[in-house]
Amino acid sequence: MPIYISLFEPKKKALVNGAVALVIALDAPNKKAAEGIAIGKLYEKYPESVDNFFGAKTVEDQTGHPRPAIGQFDEKFAAENVFDGNAWTDRKSTRLNSSH
Repeated sequence: MPIYISLFEPKKKALVNGAVALVIALDAPNKKAAEGIAIGKLYEKYPESVDNFFGAKTVEDQTGHPRPAIGQFDEKFAAENVFDGNAWTDRKSTRLNSSH
């Protein structure tokens, strides 16, 4: 099964209260299933905070791009990497490439 990466970005009010973006990688048969599984995992892990996040932005894992550990939320991944809507890129390599 392919691996999908889902990003949950906090809403503005949640950001003010210290919420951070959450990212999770999951095995799923397709993108729609991955988003459903990711939302279920969000309810399991953060049941009181689900309404503080926008819907998942999900992309299939791509060889050569960063990926968080499978099956668990990563609270640092979005801060250490950049999601352009199509792929994740290491924030450090993005800075190095833009300085040339």
